[in-house]
Amino acid sequence: YSPWPIAQTWIDGQVLRIFSAKLATQNHSHTPGTIVEHTPQGMHVATGNGTIVITRAQLPGKKSLAMSEILKG
Repeated sequence: YSPWPIAQTWIDGQVLRIFSAKLATQNHSHTPGTIVEHTPQGMHVATGNGTIVITRAQLPGKKSLAMSEILKG
């Protein structure tokens, strides 16, 4: 099973594959793409209109994990 399409971005020079994210209602004044905060729910990233929370992702050579687990490592 290979889910498709998968969003990708760069973080700390590595490709981060995003498998799951949800909308958050947090207002901000950050540039889109800026990491706003890390919480037990995941990594909050600024968009053009609010934030999203990345909840499941994969680093190169690793398996897909909850973002909270990736952030612990």
